[in-house]
Amino acid sequence: MQVTKKKNKFKLGLFYFIFLFFIFFALDIACQYIIKSTFNISIYDEDYLDKKSVFYKDNQSKYYVHPYFGLASIGDKKYTTSGIASDYLFHSVTLSPKKNDIKVLLLGGSVAAFLSNNIEKSEVTQEQEFNTVFANTLNSHFGVDHFSVYNASILGGKQPQQFFKLMYLELVGFKPDIVINVDGFNELALTLSDNFDAKLPAVYPRQHNRAISRTALDNQCGDYSNNFVKSNSKIAIIELVGLIVINNCHKEITVSPTDVPYWAENNSRSYSQYVDESVKIWTKSSNQIFDFLKPKQISYIHVLQPNQYQLDSKPLSEKEKIEYLSFPYYGDHITKNYHLLSDDLIKSDNFTDLRLIFKNEKRTVYADHCCHLNALGNSLLAKKIISSNEDLFKELLH
Repeated sequence: MQVTKKKNKFKLGLFYFIFLFFIFFALDIACQYIIKSTFNISIYDEDYLDKKSVFYKDNQSKYYVHPYFGLASIGDKKYTTSGIASDYLFHSVTLSPKKNDIKVLLLGGSVAAFLSNNIEKSEVTQEQEFNTVFANTLNSHFGVDHFSVYNASILGGKQPQQFFKLMYLELVGFKPDIVINVDGFNELALTLSDNFDAKLPAVYPRQHNRAISRTALDNQCGDYSNNFVKSNSKIAIIELVGLIVINNCHKEITVSPTDVPYWAENNSRSYSQYVDESVKIWTKSSNQIFDFLKPKQISYIHVLQPNQYQLDSKPLSEKEKIEYLSFPYYGDHITKNYHLLSDDLIKSDNFTDLRLIFKNEKRTVYADHCCHLNALGNSLLAKKIISSNEDLFKELLH
């Protein structure tokens, strides 16, 4: 009888163990799905920790708002001059060994920034190559080492920030020999989502109110959040809790995207008015750059970047279809409005429309669900910018 009771207890305990194991297993799978669908990452991705690291809160190293052109980062390259200012102005700088180097200035948002500093690194990619992509491509194309590339792009930046960045560089004494502006996506997607939702004027930098608040608030939750940022337990339930903590802390510090600053309360423009204003801002900013550079005899190349949300612009790979069309908050604005950006509006003699550069490219060239390119995409884009404007670069070599 005693033996039978023990057997029954053992069987009951085993049953509960198996039952709890399957409950845990089901919860783990459910949490993995929630993480994937909500945060667009997997805890088993090789770069999972890298993706989480962007939410690390470092009080000694954070974004700040530059008084003239918006967001900048103290991780940027510093430009020192004997003149009136010494600021962090360049996302990356690749210097030629030549004294009489040819200074190429790159402007734009993150797509332009990653033309110099790739969004991804492979095991065979050296750190130096990783940071000098556009310069290496440009110098290799002409078989020289004369070109220095100063990438002054602003992550999340949009016109007129490129125009103001150029004006500020002129003010502090930087003299480029040629200027390349890569834009288009941010000018529509960010204005028609972030600015429109917060009732910010279309001409303002993206999330200007949040940028100001982010640098003004004390980081009360940062240390607690950082513990989850640095950990990777491989248990989805724990990671989901951690990601919720990280996300809530990020929101607390950056402020809700729909918080409306007092000066914008009367901004009741409709979506269609924002669209019209966005196109006008893009047009006028580019033309102001052209008007500024032409008397100085500095060539200006305006590049309109490709994007996966533009219909029929690329035969999407399976990876791109599944993973990189999942952010309609930005993408829908491109699908509806990207055709409105036209070279008929632009003064530059060197307008390079690369929206259809991948029209016949079946390989995966995009790197995320926003707009960024992988190493192949960046390489193809850089080569096309150079080959499409070959004569301009040749003139500078003479």
